[in-house]
Amino acid sequence: MTNNQTKTRITQIDTLKGFLILSVCLSNTLHILPASNLNAYTCSVLYLFNIQLFIFFSGMFSPRFSPKRLGIIFGSFILYGLLSNYPSLTLIPQMFLNPPANLWYLECLIFWKIMIIPLYPLLARHPKKILFAAAIVSLLCGYLPLPLEIGNISRTLVYFPLFILGRICTWPQVKNFADKISLHRLLWALLPVGYILILANIAYSDLYVVFYNKFNYFHTQWPDFAILLRLFQFTAAGIISLLLIKTLPAGNRFLNLTGRHSLAVYLGWSYLLFLLN
Repeated sequence: MTNNQTKTRITQIDTLKGFLILSVCLSNTLHILPASNLNAYTCSVLYLFNIQLFIFFSGMFSPRFSPKRLGIIFGSFILYGLLSNYPSLTLIPQMFLNPPANLWYLECLIFWKIMIIPLYPLLARHPKKILFAAAIVSLLCGYLPLPLEIGNISRTLVYFPLFILGRICTWPQVKNFADKISLHRLLWALLPVGYILILANIAYSDLYVVFYNKFNYFHTQWPDFAILLRLFQFTAAGIISLLLIKTLPAGNRFLNLTGRHSLAVYLGWSYLLFLLN
């Protein structure tokens, strides 16, 4: 039975999801606090891995096509939007073009679930080719001289390869791969990530925006190097994700429960921040 078919919950993944959603809540909280270098640096670190690994798991455990699940996500998106910035149903189209800041992930998730439907036959026969093509689009779309922030087009395209990667992988494969890599090798691989992050923060005052993948490269201070930062981000996400899979204990009840209800935690905390802001 594949990972997309099993109904048995995997404790370690729930724990990982709990840790990730709390890190997302922390990064969202930092955005409403007074601006500081520490806040910006912390956001840059969190944006290296939290959303990426969450998208990977979303693809891994996304049913081939589930109208019910898609309806829940769509309904959550509409309900939150109506409770916050859009009090009228007539503004729903505008909500998709310019959704509340904390709803971009749900909007992209809707798009990913729809975009992958016509790719099912090709994924079964040529998964690596489809993944490679999506990765090329992810890296190069930042050069498009278009307002890619509208409707979260940029984030949808940039992160779609991670959704596809999750779709073609199984949890036993990922766990086995992580187990084969020694912990000290991952820690050594993480060392240059820290150096690059420090140098990049010195060069980019808006580094967290680059890692957040909201805009195209021309919105950044050094557009010629933005594609390298995007490539670095995906590499760093892989290293940190493997490190978390190896080290994060699976038996933490709080993280496990939080991971089981990650959507409710995400929406609840986002709405609380909206009220406080």
